[in-house]
Amino acid sequence: MVALVTLVIPSAMIALTEVVRTGRAMPSGLRWRGADVPLWLVRVYRHNGVFILGAGLAELTVDLAKNYVGRLRPNFLAACNPVTPGDASSYTNLCAAATPGNPVYIPPSAYVCLGDPDDEKEARASFPSGHSVLAFYAAVYLALFVQSRLKRSTGTLALLRPLVQWLVLLVAWWIALSRIVDHMHHPGDVLAGAVIGTLFAALQAFLVSGMFADERAPADQLVVLSPTKTYTSPNCV
Repeated sequence: MVALVTLVIPSAMIALTEVVRTGRAMPSGLRWRGADVPLWLVRVYRHNGVFILGAGLAELTVDLAKNYVGRLRPNFLAACNPVTPGDASSYTNLCAAATPGNPVYIPPSAYVCLGDPDDEKEARASFPSGHSVLAFYAAVYLALFVQSRLKRSTGTLALLRPLVQWLVLLVAWWIALSRIVDHMHHPGDVLAGAVIGTLFAALQAFLVSGMFADERAPADQLVVLSPTKTYTSPNCV
């Protein structure tokens, strides 16, 4: 479900935007096996490639942080089901010395988990929120992409652009909040994930993709010179 919302749908929206903006018949100047490659296909390949690359780098950053920092999830006790080694006492006995305002650190050697080992391992990887990273990465990248590709649009497209941007950011916000409501992450985990995702989206959009460059079709840049005609520079007096 996460891959569908954060990867598949944004990739499809990028492709649709390029088809609408560029037109399916405009050539790119490239040929493959004797056939002209349409410009929209070249741009979809490039922008989706940059988008997926950024998502992979963001996910790698999340995995590194989870393995290095970790942090217990809010639902750790339910996933771990800890008991004192040597007996079947409840984990509440481990907290008997704790009082309000006087928390007690319980080292891992003081308890064993009876829960599923995979669930326990996952419950130790709360920071940062991977869902929030991918959600905000996809939302911010897509919002910037729509802004860059439809900035000169008029009429319906001009009204559609801010609506799409608001919707994708709203979905990212909802995904982030759901991780707190479901007791899967602390608020700080979600905030860190949103910052990481936004940062990667901005870096990919402004430094890698070139989406804000003033692109013109290669056909618009070609000048056919006639040997019988004299050409003068438009800057000459």
